[in-house]
Amino acid sequence: MIVTLAGMLLAVAFVAFAAIVGGVDRRHRDLAEHNLAQQSSMLQSVLNSLGQGVLVADETGSLTLVNARADRSLGIGPGPRNSSNWGPQFELLMADGVTPYALEDSPLSLALRGQSTDNVRVLARRAGVPDGVWTSVTGRPLHGEDGPNGGVVVFSDVSEQRRSELELQAAHDRTAEALNGRAACPGQRHAQQAGRAAAIVPQPE
Repeated sequence: MIVTLAGMLLAVAFVAFAAIVGGVDRRHRDLAEHNLAQQSSMLQSVLNSLGQGVLVADETGSLTLVNARADRSLGIGPGPRNSSNWGPQFELLMADGVTPYALEDSPLSLALRGQSTDNVRVLARRAGVPDGVWTSVTGRPLHGEDGPNGGVVVFSDVSEQRRSELELQAAHDRTAEALNGRAACPGQRHAQQAGRAAAIVPQPE
């Protein structure tokens, strides 16, 4: 096999060109990955600065994003979590503060099924916080190019507002009971007076 100088130079040039192209591709890839990491970090920073809790789940129900406020309020903590595994001592209760939410009826589950919710009152109770955290939850489904691919819920801590509502309701109930008691007094006095009158009036033999 005869190798000409021109052939050798062509082979060297091809290898050099491939190395250059490969280097450019790697630099572009590294730059793209760096930019993506920066954007992800910025997004997480923005979400962590919010006063509302944010939870994002993929189509399987696994939480893919939990901001700092949600973690502080709900105590979800690190590790994989999905709509059926939020910790053994974590529960969601309805607006009455007693009835547990069925898994399929929670705002996040509804969002994963394509349904929106607005300002739903939810009591989140967990170990160490027996009174729980009252929240107002808004949920929305997430859509990708191929259709629904997850859900997001945003919630505010309304514990102080809820306590004020309960105190106002208790005061209203006490006032109503007092008014009902006063309304019954005239009738009671009349019965007492009639009883005394009957006692002093001679009865026919």
